[in-house]
Amino acid sequence: MTGSAILAHQFHQVDTEMNNRKMYNTTLDSNLIRQIKILAAQLEKRQNDLLEEAIQDLLKKYQSKADP
Repeated sequence: MTGSAILAHQFHQVDTEMNNRKMYNTTLDSNLIRQIKILAAQLEKRQNDLLEEAIQDLLKKYQSKADP
C-alpha cells in the first residue's frame, strides 16, 4: 500500500467510526477533570476513550443489579 492509500484507509476508518458518534456535553467536578487529564497523559490515551470506558463499566455495574 502506498503512503496516500494508507492515509485514505485511515481517514475512511475514522470517518466510519465518527458516523456512529454524537456530541454529549456536560459539566464535571474540576478535580475529576484534572485527574482524567493526568491519567490520560500517563496512559497515552485520549480522555474521551477513558471516559467512554468508565461509562461502559458503570452501565455494566447497574445492568447486573437490574437483572433478576
